[in-house]
Amino acid sequence: MMIFNNQKNNKRFRRIVVKLKRKCVNSLLKLGEHRSPTFLCHHEAEKLHQKYPIRDHYKYDIDSKKERAAKRFCNLSRFFHLTGVKNVVEVGAGDGRLAYLFAQNGFISHIIDIEDWRDDDVKRAKNISFNRIDPREKYGRPANTTDLVISYNSFEHVADPTLALQEMIRITRPGGYIHLEFGPLYNSPWGLHAYRTYHAPYPQFLLDKPVLQQFVVKNGIYDLGAYRQNFQYINKWALDDYRRLVSALENRVRVIKFRPKIMTDELWVIFRYLKCFWGHNLSFDELVTASLTITLQVK
Repeated sequence: MMIFNNQKNNKRFRRIVVKLKRKCVNSLLKLGEHRSPTFLCHHEAEKLHQKYPIRDHYKYDIDSKKERAAKRFCNLSRFFHLTGVKNVVEVGAGDGRLAYLFAQNGFISHIIDIEDWRDDDVKRAKNISFNRIDPREKYGRPANTTDLVISYNSFEHVADPTLALQEMIRITRPGGYIHLEFGPLYNSPWGLHAYRTYHAPYPQFLLDKPVLQQFVVKNGIYDLGAYRQNFQYINKWALDDYRRLVSALENRVRVIKFRPKIMTDELWVIFRYLKCFWGHNLSFDELVTASLTITLQVK
């Protein structure tokens, strides 16, 4: 009982702390809401860059990809129990390992993506179909035929999330599910997806284009397991944009989960370089919401 009470008290304390942080940050941001933001000079940006080790938590070796897919499959199995699920579509599947795991477990598995990034053994699998997304976010799948649509770490890269979610709803049968997990969101600490180029958080607000380019020249752009010419496309949608999108579709879906995951470890950067965050119409929730989990049931 004592342990339970301590856990309950700790949760209450954390909520109080977050509430105080929210009030403080929002007050400071409001001071500069009508001012133009400033940017760090290269010297100051380099000093901050040196404070952080390179983030390398998202790996692309085959063992890491298989482990990631297995974890996601287990989580989906626990949440949905997968009873009554036969047809599964993964949007933005990347290496395709999760769709491959579904196929190995007897599901009819489909992959939809803008490019074919599947691993070679996934490409060779005969029981997984692949459709390329066209520029109008059309998926090339018949309506009302999918039991479960899933997507991981891709929705923040979609040019038109409204069209994309409408297309997911179109292909999902009534009573079927759509499950999205994605991030980092653009306004969050690592939202530029540039952490291997510039190691410190919030480069999208701290650095202007010339200074960021100096770090690109020095460190390159490494993402999706390879060096690239450009950063991945980010749609720059805010947390509130996703809230409005889901709310606007409530006549077509039942919202089972809309869960932000917050990250407050880097708030000191906002306090230290506050003027860089002025003039962007930001808030505490926008700056600390690292990722979103959205689960919908089609009506």
